[in-house]
Amino acid sequence: MDAVVQHSPRAAWTRRRVLASAGLASAAVACGTPAGSSQPAGNAEAPAKLLVKIRAGATYDQAFKEGITLFNQKFPKTTVEYFPEESGWPEKLLAGWAADAGADVMQAWDEHFWRFTANGVLVNVNDLLKDMKKADLDDFIKGQWNGFQIPGTNFRFGIPTYINIGVLYYNKNTFQRNGVKEPDTTWTYDTYAETAKRLTKMEGGRQVYGGFHPLSASRMHNTIWAFGGQIVDLKDFKKTTVHLPEAQEGIRWMQERHFKDTSFIPYKARPSGFAFRTALGDGTVAMAEEGMHALKDVAAVEGLSFDVAPLARGPKNKLTWITTDGWGMWKGSKAKDQAWEFTKFLGSTDWYRIQAKHDQLLPSRISVLDEWASIVRSKFPSLEKVNLKGVKDMLAASPPLGSTRPHFLCHTDAFAIVDKTMNDILREGTEQPSVFTSRKDQIETAAGACGLTLK
Repeated sequence: MDAVVQHSPRAAWTRRRVLASAGLASAAVACGTPAGSSQPAGNAEAPAKLLVKIRAGATYDQAFKEGITLFNQKFPKTTVEYFPEESGWPEKLLAGWAADAGADVMQAWDEHFWRFTANGVLVNVNDLLKDMKKADLDDFIKGQWNGFQIPGTNFRFGIPTYINIGVLYYNKNTFQRNGVKEPDTTWTYDTYAETAKRLTKMEGGRQVYGGFHPLSASRMHNTIWAFGGQIVDLKDFKKTTVHLPEAQEGIRWMQERHFKDTSFIPYKARPSGFAFRTALGDGTVAMAEEGMHALKDVAAVEGLSFDVAPLARGPKNKLTWITTDGWGMWKGSKAKDQAWEFTKFLGSTDWYRIQAKHDQLLPSRISVLDEWASIVRSKFPSLEKVNLKGVKDMLAASPPLGSTRPHFLCHTDAFAIVDKTMNDILREGTEQPSVFTSRKDQIETAAGACGLTLK
């Protein structure tokens, strides 16, 4: 499909409607910062001012300052101002854009990119990629790069900024003490379940568990994929397939770990202030599914000897989830050429090195992964023997071993129903996976209720 977005008359994002929904103008407008100076087309070296929304945090702020300094060596006439993420930022961005002002470039991910795409406010990056060398394009991690294009369309919503991918962290001492084989690339979901049961026991007067899972719907994709299922119908983003047998089988597998053999620590058994990395370190859990974003937090746990393994292979698939953390561009920017040059910089190897140095985030380009490993090991000596090469091998695999998560057209409302239902099943234990059959119509009504279409 070539066209990207169509707005129904009742759903068009007028200035009045967006400002009313946000309650305030965007952070950019509140700061009095213009979106950018008008520039002649095709003149990226002309003077311009850009406004950028970035991740929150002191270390990321430091990284961004360093990045701007490096960018300005090539484009000294482009002034880059920025503001950090804050509560309600998607609505504030939309409000600013509706008022014809706001962030020229923004950091976002997953459902936010899909939402902005459906509202017609983003630049189609596919129209600009001719400016990038093939070697650079081929350097991006394919599983993530592929997910930056809306399936069934020619619309690419951004450039990756870093990659978060689901892995299995495990306490090496726990496995060795119990004489249990450590996780490796041959693991199946049967191996996974049996190992978790073997490591679940009373030990020293306390209950310890084989596994941990975050139990959010967004983290359930890989388990559902393993059994051949999906949450979103890939042929129609206004429909769900979570009620079909393959998806049900994946949800039931996770339910049984928490309520049948109780080999994964149940949600209600987690004490106040529970953190999986602490539980991994003190032996409360032997292994934990989480993202690579948590590596530095796990590495900081004193005395923990751990390693990282890929997630298990299911009966139908071996896929882990990947996020689409990246940079998008506002279609209404008055400095589009300069915004594109800055966005390209934020997808460069130079920026990935800066980002790794300050925040240890995993780069989205294969050529920087070895440098990233050296950087994080210099920050955390406990990573010296952690199999970071295995992480690189997983990311560089062909075909990809990771996939980005598909989204509903009106994702926020539809996925809220999915998430609550998954909580009822996996956290509260008040429902069975089959409840999705009775909630299918509710999910699909919400998935199409915003009146927008992707084509």
